[in-house]
Amino acid sequence: MISYGGLVYLITGATGTVGRPLLAELDGHAVRPVTRDPSRLPGAVAEPDVTGVTAVFLHPRAVGLGAADLLVRAKAAGVRRVVVLSAVNVDDPLDEQPSRANGDRDTEVEAAAIGSGLEWVSAVAAAGMVEHGHRPEFVAALMARYERENGRPAHVSGDVENVLGRPARSFAEWVADHAEYVR
Repeated sequence: MISYGGLVYLITGATGTVGRPLLAELDGHAVRPVTRDPSRLPGAVAEPDVTGVTAVFLHPRAVGLGAADLLVRAKAAGVRRVVVLSAVNVDDPLDEQPSRANGDRDTEVEAAAIGSGLEWVSAVAAAGMVEHGHRPEFVAALMARYERENGRPAHVSGDVENVLGRPARSFAEWVADHAEYVR
């Protein structure tokens, strides 16, 4: 494996609907793809080896309850950053997270990343924003705003009904009406 700029990315769930496009996006960079079936992707492995890795992408279905152990090994090996594929309902009660039926462990994986001691989500985003020309003061204020809003319910307005002259449809209704496109 060739390392570009000293960065090596470990990508879990590398053959999935998120992992495969992520690999394409990282084309030209050193990656270590991890998948349950390495025969589906040249160079992929089934067990994550964090030796020499600088950043880890965690897919909750791919790593499941093994995320905390993987991140302990990653930190000990010198990994600096972790990115988690999160879900909008990560803070909902576990029995209200439909993707758990498919094996996703969003809540546990996100908690493992936060508790890992590695740079994660906001810290990485903030550094990326500064690197791309945003003033550090702006980025700090923006991240502080996100932190203040964390855990607060979203504002719900009656604007849809006011504009359309009818109540808003639920997501379930929309999916039912567009089922042929959702499949």
